[in-house]
Amino acid sequence: MQASPAAKDRELVERRIAQLRQDYSDHLDYHIKLIESDLNYLKGYYKDLFHKKNEALAREFAGFVTEKGAFYTNLADILKVRAKWMENGAKDLSDSLYTLSDHVNDPDFDRTAVSLLTTPIGQLEELSDLLKENRNKLVD
Repeated sequence: MQASPAAKDRELVERRIAQLRQDYSDHLDYHIKLIESDLNYLKGYYKDLFHKKNEALAREFAGFVTEKGAFYTNLADILKVRAKWMENGAKDLSDSLYTLSDHVNDPDFDRTAVSLLTTPIGQLEELSDLLKENRNKLVD
């Protein structure tokens, strides 16, 4: 648009740009809600640690942490955000989730999980906050 401000298809291109921005904005909002949902799940799971036996906890949790570890490994690519805070935050979160996954079936997981869970909970909170703070910059 800058190179050819009087282009015949200017209006069409401007509408397309607006639509692409809206699509990305919706995509970003969806993933922010997904991160918040994951955060709420981990917080709820943390509370359950004090009320359930290890076997029940491990079955419920094993699939979640493995799936989410893979998801957060790719989050910067999914959102197409090339900021260090995103790349490093998503990688660190993924590593924390894989660490949890490695310990899910340990006999004492119900006791060690308390300390293991605090890290990804904090990382999810930080990632969610950073995405919200940078949302408008990312969409533009």
